[in-house]
Amino acid sequence: MQVYIGIDWSESKHDIVIMNEAGAAIARQTVPHSSEGFLKLEDMCQNLEVSPADCLFGLETAHNMVIDFLWSRSYTNVYVIPPSVVKSTRGRYGQSRARTDQSDAFLLADLLRTDRHPPTTLASRQSSHSPNASQGKLDQPLDPERRSPLQPATRGAAAILSICSTRV
Repeated sequence: MQVYIGIDWSESKHDIVIMNEAGAAIARQTVPHSSEGFLKLEDMCQNLEVSPADCLFGLETAHNMVIDFLWSRSYTNVYVIPPSVVKSTRGRYGQSRARTDQSDAFLLADLLRTDRHPPTTLASRQSSHSPNASQGKLDQPLDPERRSPLQPATRGAAAILSICSTRV
């Protein structure tokens, strides 16, 4: 079973929503921005008995220690979705466009579930703190080794959705 994990991050805490393939939130939690918090995130995935390959993470930034933690634990399906995309799609979930950190985490998970194309092949190496790390499309992954936008490695790559960003 694949799960879609939206993480609304801040400097002090991360709001997390784990969504199943049908779009139901199966776990929610707020964890501190610390090694203990990152371990709680990993425990959430392990408690659902989901392998790292079946966990897809969506965040609004590529410049965060949680990404390094995920990669160190073999969670390589990490996508960056620009804040402007999150803001513009809030209307899907309500008229007021009111937001909470948990609602943004839910939205990030759901964007991965509904608006992501199959990933392309990975290649190369660079830092996650690259200024271009959040540019690109949701189906063009950033390689854990490179951490910058990649060109599709195969011809005939899937069409890019205009509202999507980069897989880290």
